[in-house]
Amino acid sequence: MMPTPQDEIAVQRAYDQVADTYANHFRSTEPELPVDLGMIELFASFLPSGKRVLDAGCGAGRMMPVLATFGCQVEGVDFPPEMIRRARQGLGRLLTSVGMTEVARLERAAASHERTGQAVLIARA
Repeated sequence: MMPTPQDEIAVQRAYDQVADTYANHFRSTEPELPVDLGMIELFASFLPSGKRVLDAGCGAGRMMPVLATFGCQVEGVDFPPEMIRRARQGLGRLLTSVGMTEVARLERAAASHERTGQAVLIARA
């Protein structure tokens, strides 16, 4: 069953309400296991020079600096505005954007990245 627009709004509001608590509690990669971070590093190692990565569902952006450390040019997108606000607070140099309208753009970006040998990382539930 497809989520309704009301469901999407409810999810967005819920994430907006916990954005500061979440971002303050998970400031970097504390919740990730070493094997998870190893998979991210391995993922980045397969990308060509100039590694552009789209972190779809970036939340407060805690994985974006990790990807940047591995030489990736990272763009983060998510749909709760408060999560993006927190990502921008801590990661001003990394581009972030917000909005459900981003979904179509993400699909186009993924197709474009596939054609150009770039990558899209979608790693969160």
